[in-house]
Amino acid sequence: MINKHTLILVLSFLVFSCNQNKVSYNPPDQKDYINQWNTLLTEYNETDNSVKKDELIEKCTQLFNEHKSFTNWKGQVKEINSYDDYAQLVVAQMITHGERSDAEFHIKINKDSPCYNLIKSLKESDEIVFSGTIDSEISITGNGKITEPELVVNCKVINGVENTSDEIKAKESDINTSNTNATDTETSNDRLRDLVNEKISNKYFYNDENGLYTVIKFEPLNEGAPLGVMILSQLKCHYSFGYTIIGNKIETEYMESTCGNSSTNRTFFYDEENDYLYLNMNGQKFIFTDTP
Repeated sequence: MINKHTLILVLSFLVFSCNQNKVSYNPPDQKDYINQWNTLLTEYNETDNSVKKDELIEKCTQLFNEHKSFTNWKGQVKEINSYDDYAQLVVAQMITHGERSDAEFHIKINKDSPCYNLIKSLKESDEIVFSGTIDSEISITGNGKITEPELVVNCKVINGVENTSDEIKAKESDINTSNTNATDTETSNDRLRDLVNEKISNKYFYNDENGLYTVIKFEPLNEGAPLGVMILSQLKCHYSFGYTIIGNKIETEYMESTCGNSSTNRTFFYDEENDYLYLNMNGQKFIFTDTP
């Protein structure tokens, strides 16, 4: 939420629909980004098909929401507005001198950021060089998303001055912690998947509860693969299931049987502490071990 110590820097992008050969003002990745937008916008303006327009709006939204990071993109101050609790700097991104676009990039600058004093010294037509990440597009209407997009930018540097503040540092810390936790979870799941794959590949497991003798065997598609075919044998019938290992889970999907009977999909679990497989079905736990 914007408070009285917050500045919003609005950067406008130029759509170069007239003469793309003139584009030499911006870095290559900046030119490419505008090219992608301009292509979608041109298609949007040339069609009257509402279904096609919706599709193009969605593609444009995906482009703007892909969290693109960039370095040393260029822009020119268009206007500077002052309000009771914040100031707004509108910057047109120039591709050739004198050309501007209808797109706007919004950059939040807190009062304790070194950039706060920097933007107070800017005036109309001043060129700025900025680096950061495009976070999202926030236009209210679908038409606005593609014709006059409003892009939120997490700006790191403006004219060589770092855009840092206590709020930004706290946000980055939260993001880093979240990424670390996600990585730790992914690593743990990968370890379990590899362990389960090693335990079950090309091996038989047995269960004789409730008077039924059931045998299952897991046959991976290739060496080390966490997916393959499981054969479940029961009452002289063999049931084939495709399987995928996710963490300690073995998710199966019924394929066919030798007796014409069908079966439901089943999910097995590997108990690492007790070193066995088990299946929960109808409120009962069936344990499968590697010994008959």
